[in-house]
Amino acid sequence: LGSTEPGYAGNQSDNT
Repeated sequence: LGSTEPGYAGNQSDNT
């Protein structure tokens, strides 16, 4: 977590 990409549950994620 912590990237500018959208994550799950409205959070930010480092995953692509």
